[in-house]
Amino acid sequence: MPSREQSILTAVRGYYNSPQTVSKFSRWGADAKRPGVSAHHLGLDDVEHFHRDIVRRSLEIVRHKNAVERMTKLIIAESQIEDGQSILDSGCGTGSIAFPIAERNPCAHVFGLSLSRSQLEVARKYQQSAGVRNTYLSEQNFTRMAFRDGSFDRVIFAESFCHAPDKRETIVEVNRVLKPGGKVIIIDPIYLKLPPPDQEPLREVLGSTEGLAMADLPTTEELVGFINDTGMQTEYIHDLTARVRASLALIANGYISALVEGRVEPSSLIDSYLAWHMLTEQGPLGYIVLRAFKPPQSTSR
Repeated sequence: MPSREQSILTAVRGYYNSPQTVSKFSRWGADAKRPGVSAHHLGLDDVEHFHRDIVRRSLEIVRHKNAVERMTKLIIAESQIEDGQSILDSGCGTGSIAFPIAERNPCAHVFGLSLSRSQLEVARKYQQSAGVRNTYLSEQNFTRMAFRDGSFDRVIFAESFCHAPDKRETIVEVNRVLKPGGKVIIIDPIYLKLPPPDQEPLREVLGSTEGLAMADLPTTEELVGFINDTGMQTEYIHDLTARVRASLALIANGYISALVEGRVEPSSLIDSYLAWHMLTEQGPLGYIVLRAFKPPQSTSR
């Protein structure tokens, strides 16, 4: 019988390898500058639903794509990249964050890892066609990475930390691969406070391995505790919840409409997205950007 960790990793790999998922994200956040590359994260200050009127729908699709692009730019800005650094994009998808960083910082070494072979194939296709030479992609589990201690100046999680089977151990692994003075940036759904008992069913649906497998999400206080336990220090936390609610509502409204109109069948995956929306809309689930650093002269614990 597979362990809990193996079950979660299998679920995450299956979701992101799915042709339906690859197709969905290619529509959700297609990179206009990089053929095939698409963003796999929420947008900032998005529209809540698409109108049936073709003119208004077209305008709101443009607004939505701009919102996703704003999030990509925010993630990169929050990472405080300097040319010549070694960067790790943990859960890189098709490269929507890794490639802009690599192209703007030609002396940087940008590593992207993912459990999804399908997404990595898309990323490698763009990498080859565009001739991006300073990006290195690999199929790996970021909870146990095949990198030496002190390899990276920056480690980035953009809606990928939520899938880690063990959040505490993942922070320990991040501390191991960070150089002294290096930083980790997490942009992810995190509980702002513990959910009450009546929301436990929604929490279980969100973490289900038959859905999004966003299991055991910590509170911000717990996450800071994990970071402090390694000797790293939290530098900055910013709550973006209000700015992503519309993006989650867009997903929820789309699935509800599709269910009502009979275009899709009920599924655990749809239930997970709806649970994510409800927990964020009602609270206590939030969406934060957190940056922490490993002190100079530090050693991994």
